[in-house]
Amino acid sequence: MDDYYDIAELQEEELRPRDPAIDDAIERLQAFFEASPQRLFYSTQIETSLEREFFHWIVGKALLELGNTRRVTRVSEVIAGQPVNFYANRKHRYIRRQLRTMVDVLRRVFEPEFTHAIGRHGELMFDHAFIL
Repeated sequence: MDDYYDIAELQEEELRPRDPAIDDAIERLQAFFEASPQRLFYSTQIETSLEREFFHWIVGKALLELGNTRRVTRVSEVIAGQPVNFYANRKHRYIRRQLRTMVDVLRRVFEPEFTHAIGRHGELMFDHAFIL
């Protein structure tokens, strides 16, 4: 029974070994940001772009690590009550200008009326596909 409490006191990192895919994702992300030094991306956008190569949670962990170590610029914004992380190459000089534009677009996309309309349209298309 004493072993149980010893295990519970270990840090989470000690319980789970580091996934080597995170290191591969970090290398890929560094190339990704080097290829687009003047662009700002949000986390889901990057995770989706690399989903054929890595699971989204691997890319997410790699992005957080790159942001925490300041190898890329990370800016957090709250959109529709949820925090969204934006990332850019450290060489990007005009992040705030792009950030304002992206936040405005995401706020419009996440509005309940808009998402409801998109959902209804998708349902209509799906229903029509099975009528033919």
